[in-house]
Amino acid sequence: MGIPASVAPELLDLTNKMVAFAWGWMAFGIFVGLIIGMWSFDGPAPTPSIVGPYDSTARRLIRLGHVAFIMLPLISMTYAVHILTTSLTPDNKLLAVKLCW
Repeated sequence: MGIPASVAPELLDLTNKMVAFAWGWMAFGIFVGLIIGMWSFDGPAPTPSIVGPYDSTARRLIRLGHVAFIMLPLISMTYAVHILTTSLTPDNKLLAVKLCW
């Protein structure tokens, strides 16, 4: 799957920025997962008191945020790559990327 010749340079620049930003957020999500794993499942570190027991709201929100930091950038990255090959006009593609960015 190649990039069509009709892709505007501004559109290509924005989609490249979306992909780079998504990789950064995914790396951050993985780093957060490594930290969470330090106290999960009887890991080497004790559970911080602010996090609470396994079924506490704070701990659930931390796990949800960790998943969101990985999956939302993945969706954004997939969108940025595939919008280039759609049958929309270049102006509509640019508008679609700007609305998502």
